[in-house]
Amino acid sequence: WQYLGPVTLDVDGDRVPLLQFHPITNIRLEVDLPARPGVQGVLRYALSDGSVTSNNDAPVRIELIQDGKKLGSAEATNEFGLKALEFTLTSTRSITLAIETEQDGARVFGFDWSLYQSK
Repeated sequence: WQYLGPVTLDVDGDRVPLLQFHPITNIRLEVDLPARPGVQGVLRYALSDGSVTSNNDAPVRIELIQDGKKLGSAEATNEFGLKALEFTLTSTRSITLAIETEQDGARVFGFDWSLYQSK
């Protein structure tokens, strides 16, 4: 099964509203996010508490891409809490969020993002 949509996940003991994007074993999944030029952004991401405490230690690999250029990359691992990946947009083209993992069991991945004007 595959799901991309709003949920409330348990993250580090708190109920956090995020977009769930469930990975599939050894398949790169991508979603396009809207962008504005000349802004900074931050992608917040986490695995649910249930995923963190599971026996599956395969990370969810994350890439942000715009116009074929990587804006940033990270891994969601079995660590509690939200992590942040900051990035700078280079155009008005959409941002591609790509995720993948080697084992999708108990990899409940959530994210949100925000854009803000550069100073």
